[in-house]
Amino acid sequence: MFRLDKFGRVVGRMSRTRLEAVAAVAAAEQLHLSTSNASNARKSVKTPVGPAGLVVHVPSYVLDPEAFERAVADGTSRVGDIVWPSSVALAELLATGGPRLARLGLDFTDKRVLELGSGLGLAGMSVAMSAAPSSVTLTDHDLEALMLAEQSAKENGLAKVSARPLDWQQPEQWPAATEFDAVLATDVLYHGTEHGPLVAFLQHALLANDAGGSGDKEPFAVFIEPVHHERVTATDGQQFEAVARDAGLVVEVTALPGPRPMQLIRVTA
Repeated sequence: MFRLDKFGRVVGRMSRTRLEAVAAVAAAEQLHLSTSNASNARKSVKTPVGPAGLVVHVPSYVLDPEAFERAVADGTSRVGDIVWPSSVALAELLATGGPRLARLGLDFTDKRVLELGSGLGLAGMSVAMSAAPSSVTLTDHDLEALMLAEQSAKENGLAKVSARPLDWQQPEQWPAATEFDAVLATDVLYHGTEHGPLVAFLQHALLANDAGGSGDKEPFAVFIEPVHHERVTATDGQQFEAVARDAGLVVEVTALPGPRPMQLIRVTA
């Protein structure tokens, strides 16, 4: 079983979960090598992902089991290098459209969306493709992953998508609350030590913006998270919800059934 260390590096042994993550991003016959135009970015592979067939640039080592295991062993693998199943689940959910999305609180129409921990950008690009937002801003502290995400957005013709560096644990990097109407994140609740800073950011983004929000512009945050052993039973597995509620935020959790069970966590002021 592999896991993430406190630096966001993948550690442990290759597992079925890892293979499922790889399967989520690749159809081998459709892969072809390309090189990022950013000189310090890793060699990448681009492939269509999700029901909309969005092109996503993925570091090529991730799709090579032997290369991936070597990267895990030497500590050079990073969480932002992988398209995680939760972002694929969001893409599939958004592609269904219809009233179910409104019932789940996933109406991004005309919203200015800020994605946290975008990694390779599938979740944010899926919102831009399928959910009619006003704009989508991809953010991450991993600059190489962010450059690949920005390149993917351009190749998909998503003019509404932009990218900017952001570490939510650094308040000096936070954008003004009034810049965005919705916060999006997928598969980011894996370190309990990060829940406090994340909730502090949400207080900034939601509570500070709530006075100006009304009706369909009321600010909200949405997280899509996998339901796995650690999430359900670990000491900090569900700490995020408790920390958010203690901070005065409203948290709603909805099960998303499917081949990989997921939770939709919606947070409002």
